Amino acid sequence: MTWLVAALLGVAARAGDPAALVTRFLDLMDRDPVAAAALLDPEAMMGVGDIGGPLTVETLAVIRSAGCVHQGRSAVDEELTASLDGEAAAVVTDWLCSPGEGQPARPLTISFIVGEQRIAGAYLEFADVEVSRTDNNESVADGPAREERDASTPFPQVSDEVVQLTPATRARLEALRAEAKFAPHDFPPLGYVGPDTPEDAPVLNATVNDFIDSVLAEADGPISAHSVSAKMQPSLDRLDPLATEDRERAAGYLIEVWYVLGFEEPTGHFAHGSGYPVPEGYGEPLPPGWTAPDRPRLPATQVR
Repeated sequence: MTWLVAALLGVAARAGDPAALVTRFLDLMDRDPVAAAALLDPEAMMGVGDIGGPLTVETLAVIRSAGCVHQGRSAVDEELTASLDGEAAAVVTDWLCSPGEGQPARPLTISFIVGEQRIAGAYLEFADVEVSRTDNNESVADGPAREERDASTPFPQVSDEVVQLTPATRARLEALRAEAKFAPHDFPPLGYVGPDTPEDAPVLNATVNDFIDSVLAEADGPISAHSVSAKMQPSLDRLDPLATEDRERAAGYLIEVWYVLGFEEPTGHFAHGSGYPVPEGYGEPLPPGWTAPDRPRLPATQVR
């Protein structure tokens, strides 16, 4: 990637929110390719290994048509950004590429170089590991032992934990359900500006609330991570057609339920970039607004 960085150091000062710019670019690729192209520098370059060429919406569309799907996370790589001497920012995005039915998929990282409100370049790098689908639709790396897979798979194995659903936990979940969700906020790392369209707001709220209802339907007592993870899948499926920012905010609510229940290990559904640090001993990043696993955000206004 060194040659690409050197070629792009002439771009203007880095954008104020480079990760949000990349997220918007990826979302616009499907809905408005012309608007997406406007976010690319006219001299943008793309590199794969030692091979390079122009970066266009069309070239990235080819990657998508080859079965590569963005996994919903865009985060600034601070180490790579530091190597750009403050002249640009590096935003890492995680993808999963499935060449065909029955064939193992491969994780792909696309690192976008972002200048002043424009994307100046991208570098593609495939991981050496291959992944395959399990019965519960997670993607896990092929290999003889689970502990060998966990270090390299983009989707960690779902937790084997069992926690207690108590009246106190139930009350917290009911309060979360009653909240007026999906309001704009500036919680790190990206903030949120609200639903992409007015029509999306009720879909988003219903998706999260239905997941909470499925958990509340369980009787007080032991509840397993596997069962909660399985309840999460229909919600994630419903979020697929929505804008990237809305999917990410909804995922934050799903992870918040996970934390409220008291699980510490992964849900098995998410692959998080370096911009989403995970607390020591935990498998998911803190939900938006939380400052520690035992320090949740202040409750939002409730629906009356």
